[in-house]
Amino acid sequence: MANESMPIPEKLAALHMSFTRASSVREVLRAQLKKVEGLPIETPDQQAVSAGEFLTGFQLMEVFYGLIFVVAEGIQAVRPEDPELASFFASPNMGLLKRYRNAIFHAQSEVISPKLHDFLTAEDTEKWIGALWRALNRWFSDNVVGPYHLHHTRIVESLRDEHGETEDFRHYAAFVSLMKRLPRPP
Repeated sequence: MANESMPIPEKLAALHMSFTRASSVREVLRAQLKKVEGLPIETPDQQAVSAGEFLTGFQLMEVFYGLIFVVAEGIQAVRPEDPELASFFASPNMGLLKRYRNAIFHAQSEVISPKLHDFLTAEDTEKWIGALWRALNRWFSDNVVGPYHLHHTRIVESLRDEHGETEDFRHYAAFVSLMKRLPRPP
């Protein structure tokens, strides 16, 4: 069993870095959505600002969804024995999400790519991707943060936001711990 002094395998560390990157974008997205909720729209100038802020939030969501696929693809490559994740990986939505990721991270010839449209208009993809994110979060908590960064998990248990969530804090603390232990690249 892993313990606090056991080094994390580099492949898992790199995968966890991809997860924390997605998690960081998620936090910026959440802040942007809160910002958009309270914007006034009485005047044309206010409407223009609100539209710009909404577009920023939508584009953050696009990047976040694309990064979720990057993380899921990475986990698939390490072939975990996880029935919950296996059900997500077998879903037709995973293929739609891959195309969505491609549309976000590769230049497209259309303003609204069918790759984006197909995922966004498929039935229940918003609920599906939220459930996939929670399953990925659980997998990292169980397989990376808990086993390799237990001391940081204990420290951040007291750090709760207004919803009582600590998952992101655990992942960030684990990432900081990892960075302190890795040798500097040449």
